[in-house]
Amino acid sequence: MYYNLLSSVPTVKKSHRIYTNANLAVKNVWVAPVDVTTVLIKALTEPTPGQTVTYVASDEKTYLEVASVLSQALKMPDLRVSQVPDEVMQDHLVTAGTPVAFAREYVKTVAYQRDHDFYADYRAHQPRLGDVKLADFAQVYAEDYHNQQVLKH
Repeated sequence: MYYNLLSSVPTVKKSHRIYTNANLAVKNVWVAPVDVTTVLIKALTEPTPGQTVTYVASDEKTYLEVASVLSQALKMPDLRVSQVPDEVMQDHLVTAGTPVAFAREYVKTVAYQRDHDFYADYRAHQPRLGDVKLADFAQVYAEDYHNQQVLKH
């Protein structure tokens, strides 16, 4: 979800960095809640018999592309994304206040996406992308960025 990127606002403020344990060059599927809602309403009101899985996506971008789009929205040309080891990512999340159990599972999920062909079935059933693109979300990100206080550790 795009909104997961908001957890990077403190590190972007502090060091102009987004940290992830994901592969930076692999396209990830990003989604906006409104695009999920549109597909969900259709699935509930016009179900397709026998269809048990419906993929919802708004955009497909690598973390390098995400950093570039957010850099433009923030007018921060030195914004970068850095891949960190799983343990470091988990430590960052826990230090930022994420519950340990959630941080562990989140890091494992991203590692699985990084280390396996996670999107194979998605590509085989490529959905029509929703209307909310990363560039649209970048404006929300920039607003949140400007409204958050810098963390001092």
